[in-house]
Amino acid sequence: MSATSQRAPRQITPSAIGGLVRPVACVAAVVLGAVGLVAVLVGAVASARARQVIAYQFPAGILGWRGVATIMLDNARLALAPIAAAYLVELIRPEMGERWTGWRRALRSGCDATLGAAVLTNVVIAGASYGAYGLKMARYTLPYAPVELMAFACPLALYLETRRASPRKAHALGLCGMTAALLAASALMEGLLAPL
Repeated sequence: MSATSQRAPRQITPSAIGGLVRPVACVAAVVLGAVGLVAVLVGAVASARARQVIAYQFPAGILGWRGVATIMLDNARLALAPIAAAYLVELIRPEMGERWTGWRRALRSGCDATLGAAVLTNVVIAGASYGAYGLKMARYTLPYAPVELMAFACPLALYLETRRASPRKAHALGLCGMTAALLAASALMEGLLAPL
């Protein structure tokens, strides 16, 4: 056997894990901060009105396996948007040393605007819900909400990194794998665990 065919298996190093987790944690912290800000504002000035508009029913019991599947499909569709945008930006990236111009710049700006609007909409909805219902909503969404937040932060971090430079294939696959694992875990918790 040749020396090249006997390569040592790649090891997952702490720095590689940190390279995956750091950008995700930053995105999650920014989104969490924005949700918290909206919640405080709604709670301070419009909680009663927000409760009338949202009118959340807080269903009792668990959703079961059908609920898990529905949650997983809905969340997967949301997570695929930034992954698809990252792939599109990577496909249209100008050659090394060239600038983003013309249609490439317009398409990248369209991806920015679309994802930005989606994130802002979800931040406002989540923040208004927590502001309207306070601790009741926080208890109801535990323990799955933090896991779900991290799951959605993964593809957003991938998109932001892809905007700046081409990510390594292993890095992109790692973020996509983390997204899938966290989405599955949050769907199982939301569907099979009774609310607090």
